[in-house]
Amino acid sequence: MEPLNQPQNLTETPSEELLVAVLVDTDAPNLPQPFTYTVPASLAEQISVGSCVLVPFAGRKLLGFVTETNAPRPEGHQLHAIISLVNAEPFFDAPLCRLIFWIAHRWKCGAADSLRCVVPSIVTSQIQRSIILTGEAALAKLTQAQKTVVEKLKSSGGSITYQELQTIVHNPAQVLRSLKEKGLVSDQYILLPPRVRPKLRKALKLPENADANALIACAASEKQVSLLMELQNSGKPVLQSELIQKLGISDSVIRGVLKRGLAEACEIEVPRDPFPRPATPTPKYVLTEDQRRAIAPILASIGRGSP
Repeated sequence: MEPLNQPQNLTETPSEELLVAVLVDTDAPNLPQPFTYTVPASLAEQISVGSCVLVPFAGRKLLGFVTETNAPRPEGHQLHAIISLVNAEPFFDAPLCRLIFWIAHRWKCGAADSLRCVVPSIVTSQIQRSIILTGEAALAKLTQAQKTVVEKLKSSGGSITYQELQTIVHNPAQVLRSLKEKGLVSDQYILLPPRVRPKLRKALKLPENADANALIACAASEKQVSLLMELQNSGKPVLQSELIQKLGISDSVIRGVLKRGLAEACEIEVPRDPFPRPATPTPKYVLTEDQRRAIAPILASIGRGSP
């Protein structure tokens, strides 16, 4: 791995603290990643390669991923500490970590770009900041705004989101800072599940509270009868595609029972399967003689590391 690089103008920390290398998830180009951060004692036992953490970076709080533990202390640099562990489970292990940097080196891209091949952006797109009640204090010694926050935390089971905090006090950052100084609250950052719209597919069901036998008696064909009996036996909505495949019927049969009011159309949610069919390998492309001559100097240039 290349020598680590560090953010500038950071707070100096004792040499005995645990240091880690963090790949910061940022779109800023040409950054010599990863960067070195210190780990608070409270997180030392929880941090490992692949851990998702929140770090200070260029005046902002950004997500990053630990790529090395027990990193060497760089000379002549001052370091920031990790703010919070965002996800308990690591996103990748040491071999995948090496793959991230191999991709960046092989394809001449930033490490943050190759990171997204392993951890897609949508996975880390939603982060929630919560305020946790960590101590007790006499309300008489608190300001009115501080009392409001503490009482809200107590009534909410000891935790509220930062968005909720913003709705109950006018200066949430200042109130939160003062409560932290008193040791009454702390921050917690968690990743929320990606927002994915459900996949809906067309289905059929029998009308609510209808007499299935009476509906079957009104069917105009044997295929309509078999369709209605299948819905009766299922007792729940059935995908139209499954009915067509299982019963060997056509769309016209479905339209017929719908037109006669013997069944109702509906939609049901189905799981999203990224691999619905077995993957087939792409056939190897054979270059022509002219193509081989054209690409040879390009491959040689890449091998030398020259443009």
